Amino acid sequence: MSASVTLIVAAILGLPLVTCLLVSPALAVQFQTATTVGPVPKVESLTLVAVGPEDPDPASNADGAVYGADAYTGAVWRVRFNSSRTVLDQLKVIDLNGSGSTGSVNAVLGIAFDPSSHAAGPIRLYLAYADDNSAPFNGKIARAESTNGGASYTVNEDFITGLPRSSFNHQTNGLAFGPDGCLYIAQGGNSNVGYHPEFAESRMSGTILRACFNLSNGALDPAFDGNCGSGNTQEACSIKVYASGLRNPYDLVWHSKGFLYATDNDAEGPAVDGGCAAPANAFGCPCQVGPTTPTGDEINLIEQGKYYGSPNPYLANPSANQCQGGTEGGDSCGVGDPCPGGMCSNLASLCTTADSGLCDQDVQCLFFKSGHTPTSSQDPNNLYRGPISTPNPPNPNLWLDGIAEYRPPFGNLLQGGFCSDWNGHLLVAPIGPEVRRFTLSANGQTATDQGEIGFGAKGLDVAVGADGTAYFATVDDGVIQFIRPIAQPTPQAAHYYKSCPPRQTCRNNTCQPVCVSDCNVNNAVAINELVTAVGISLGNTPLIPGCPASDANNNGSVMISELIQGVNNSLNGCGGGGISGFSALSTVTIDVGSGAAPRGGSVTIPITVAGGGGAVAGAQIDILYSQAAFSISNPSTSCVIASRLQGTHQETASLPTTPAAPSGKKRLRVIVMPSFSSVGGFTDGLIASCTFQISASAPTGTHTLNAERQEAGSSAGGTIGSVADDGSITVQ
Repeated sequence: MSASVTLIVAAILGLPLVTCLLVSPALAVQFQTATTVGPVPKVESLTLVAVGPEDPDPASNADGAVYGADAYTGAVWRVRFNSSRTVLDQLKVIDLNGSGSTGSVNAVLGIAFDPSSHAAGPIRLYLAYADDNSAPFNGKIARAESTNGGASYTVNEDFITGLPRSSFNHQTNGLAFGPDGCLYIAQGGNSNVGYHPEFAESRMSGTILRACFNLSNGALDPAFDGNCGSGNTQEACSIKVYASGLRNPYDLVWHSKGFLYATDNDAEGPAVDGGCAAPANAFGCPCQVGPTTPTGDEINLIEQGKYYGSPNPYLANPSANQCQGGTEGGDSCGVGDPCPGGMCSNLASLCTTADSGLCDQDVQCLFFKSGHTPTSSQDPNNLYRGPISTPNPPNPNLWLDGIAEYRPPFGNLLQGGFCSDWNGHLLVAPIGPEVRRFTLSANGQTATDQGEIGFGAKGLDVAVGADGTAYFATVDDGVIQFIRPIAQPTPQAAHYYKSCPPRQTCRNNTCQPVCVSDCNVNNAVAINELVTAVGISLGNTPLIPGCPASDANNNGSVMISELIQGVNNSLNGCGGGGISGFSALSTVTIDVGSGAAPRGGSVTIPITVAGGGGAVAGAQIDILYSQAAFSISNPSTSCVIASRLQGTHQETASLPTTPAAPSGKKRLRVIVMPSFSSVGGFTDGLIASCTFQISASAPTGTHTLNAERQEAGSSAGGTIGSVADDGSITVQ
């Protein structure tokens, strides 16, 4: 098949429309002639691009917003557009230099939206930058929050401080949130291969870092300490080393299959940083030099606790002394080697067991290039991991920087997704030449370079929208460029792309409803996603942004049948996606029992199921009770599952505030559902019981326990017709 010639227009934010002829690559997604989104003023050096959560038109996945950051002014621009790419507004929403920065912003190189962000609620954006390169711990991460749909942001420029900053162009780089809700940070090293006459390598330099600060309800953990120091001084903080031995990891991406990938800029030749003539800051390690023939930049599969071959002498020997403060902070020191203005200190205490076991590992003295395998004596703990892709043939002039997976933005359920023959591939921006595409092996251990994607796609950073449009930060031109795919919806065709409607995603090359409880839309349901779904059902976690996928019938709530379907999907894999519908069985009765007790005492009320015939696998019910007469201080301990169901089922209870209870009443919600290890039905009888405390001043007589919002679910996740019987408590 010969390559076709396609007339395209490079769509650029801020530049006039440019028409050109390009040869489009064969056997890949084809991109249409694009249109201009809008003229954002050209910036000095656009280093970042990201797709925001804004959704102007819920009926389309082609609308949205893109963000671009100017490296040297600290300005972040947002362009919001509709499905036809007509600009709705374009705003400078953040200005790091203009909002209290303590110095001159130097290279804003990382951007990430918290996955909990959504247009109707808080949008949280994180930016990696440095004030300048005058001190080794000037790296920072800013946290910006918008409560008005992204129109403006409140910025905390010092959310994380004291990250490493080299005296040249290595610093805090790309950012990405992981499936655990933590922020992963690509932190550049301070040298070529471990040694530099100015700033030494330190605990966090040349690493992938992990910062966990989000609580399950989206609030910041009050115990999180983001102050890792500043200037020439290091401090203990909550930021931990996840992996080490990266020279200058530029960007990173969490893949939908659960892998973390990072690009890393290759080492330069043996003469860089003075070679071995003056091995400064060696911390007791033998001097290492760069390769005689550099191979080119790498893609690495990042594993926790592994070393990737670029030396960090301090991590190899953290007990060696370092300067703390003064003008040579972070440098090695000792007898006859003072610290002007500072103190020579043993900072080994900063290197903790929480740093993935990477502290005090001699292998980190040694430089390993691509293809090198250390001996067992060099690496007794099997820490070294080589790159999964380098240029073939070697090409030291090919930079690999921004990286993204070709898929809809993380967890973007409401906007829909797309199917294509690129789904799951990696797009990597090499700054000068055109963006390249890499395919992955089934086990994720190998990345194969498929060459340039064509269509004039160039940039330092890359991001993918909900409709498959790819966006690029063109650092030299100072604008955002995009290419948009052509609809070719036949999977067997050479070029395949199909847009999916909202609440659908690509599974088996077709658009299907998102798998129930697949919160991050990766066609798999993990235990943490089931826990989130249960929290939504209990009323403890909001549906949006918590997990819209748990609401299979899109009615704004999560019931037992949907929880059961989520458990099935976790155990058996994602199937058709939606719940199984109404089960044609006899009506099940969920009965709230009755009891009697004196004032100041307590009474235990049974909850039973009748008429299920063994087909009921789960049930839930709300009980409305008088606040003046009764109380439940802790529903998780006041309600217990029937002993006959222990081991196969689990019970959980809450005091939700929605829907609102009638005046004078309080709502107790009880859910009995299959355990996360199996799904099976139970016979009629007791399923749970709840103990109420009776007020010492409760009116005597019989008080009704109103039962409502009941549902029974089958083992397939279907809804079984049910009614509820009220109960009562007689106060004596």
